[in-house]
Amino acid sequence: MMPKAAIALWGGPIGFVVALLVLPTGGEVNDAALAGTAWWMLWWWLSGAVSMGATSLLPLVLFPTFGVLELSASAAPFGSRFIWLFLGGFVLALALERHGLHRRFALRLLGALGGGPRRTLFGFMLATALLSMWISNTATTLMMLPMATAVLGLLEERGGAIRWGRALILGIAYAANVGGMATLVGTPPNAALAGVASDRFGLDIGFAEWLAVGVPVSAVLLLTVFALLVGLHKVPRGGDSAAAEIVAAERAGLGAMSTAEKRVLVLFSGTAGLWMFRVPLNILLEGFFQLNDTSIAVAAAVACFAVSTGDRSDAVSAPAPRLLRQGDLGKLPWDILLLFGGGLALAKGFEAAGWASVMADAAAGWGWSVVAMLALVTVMGLFATELMSNLALTLLLTPVVGALAIGMGMHPLYFAVPVTLASSCAFMLPMATPPNAIVFASGRIGMATMARTGIVLNLVACLIILMMWWVFAPDAWV
Repeated sequence: MMPKAAIALWGGPIGFVVALLVLPTGGEVNDAALAGTAWWMLWWWLSGAVSMGATSLLPLVLFPTFGVLELSASAAPFGSRFIWLFLGGFVLALALERHGLHRRFALRLLGALGGGPRRTLFGFMLATALLSMWISNTATTLMMLPMATAVLGLLEERGGAIRWGRALILGIAYAANVGGMATLVGTPPNAALAGVASDRFGLDIGFAEWLAVGVPVSAVLLLTVFALLVGLHKVPRGGDSAAAEIVAAERAGLGAMSTAEKRVLVLFSGTAGLWMFRVPLNILLEGFFQLNDTSIAVAAAVACFAVSTGDRSDAVSAPAPRLLRQGDLGKLPWDILLLFGGGLALAKGFEAAGWASVMADAAAGWGWSVVAMLALVTVMGLFATELMSNLALTLLLTPVVGALAIGMGMHPLYFAVPVTLASSCAFMLPMATPPNAIVFASGRIGMATMARTGIVLNLVACLIILMMWWVFAPDAWV
């Protein structure tokens, strides 16, 4: 019997060879090679035998070699403007993290909301969600979790184990997942949807347009998750003030805001403002210049490497260091950016072969109503994300559900947006998202506890997404 590691590694390429030998090659596009490539990539994405970024480069090798797409067409998705939008967002988030501005914000918010157990839980969840709108949910969770465990540790020293501590730990992970849904740069699936919508359907989803959808859904989900955690884990109303004490001590240790923090805050505020008001600014300044979300993000990224910290404590003749330095480039999540490109390349192969339309036509032939199909694809997206990367899931599903929507007489985004939102609602399993894995590794949450809580939240989240989308979907996307 082959060891598991060997199966994980060789299952992908063996499946590719089998596809070449068994499946028909098709016409202009080699369908067998396309199917084999999709299998190979999906196998390695799920097994983790090879890094997700390296796996995502397979279309550059296999597509031109086996007649799926020309090399230029295979490589074009890796230069998608949405990859650069996300890169700019990552760089800006890195500047926030490097200079501790995210920590200062979280502590200020916790200080304002802290108090009893319920206020503490809500404060941690709100701070986590707001930060996750702009920086990675992994970094947010890694920052918030130690503060939460310190609060619980102090409470346990004073009065023994507390049951609601599980709600606090889970609340951080779930809020990190939900918060990213609010903005186009908050989580990779949102930008992935925008990329597929642009490349496949010629639609432009801007930062402000996504806010109008993402913020309401994210806010309602956050409040719902909070209420369910309070109910499921019996979080009391009153209690010890340990959270307030720890937050006060942490804030005192921060000191006054540094010049570097102030400059990062100006860059962040300016970037967010330009993203939100880009359309009216373009109308006002038509004929002078035209802004777009990607150029704004890249300009902010360049500024992070050009603007100094204002710290001249070194030699008088030496220039002040920059907000970010060359070494910081290595901290960017290149795997995610490559996964983005590889998924778009695979989607382009599906488009060239007409697969998305074929699958959509088959599903449309079931005779289901639009509402029933909307429920089906949303449930599929929500539970599938427990088992695979939500970015990969979005890149694979959105071309299909977009074509399905067109076939049923709806806007291409009518099914795709709920599927994308649902892909961020992974509450059941530790391996589903990095925040889930991080809080599980803390040792304060068992698999059974996360699964029991998560299945309830998954079902409720699905209903909320469906109801809000069905009632409040923008007219332009219906």
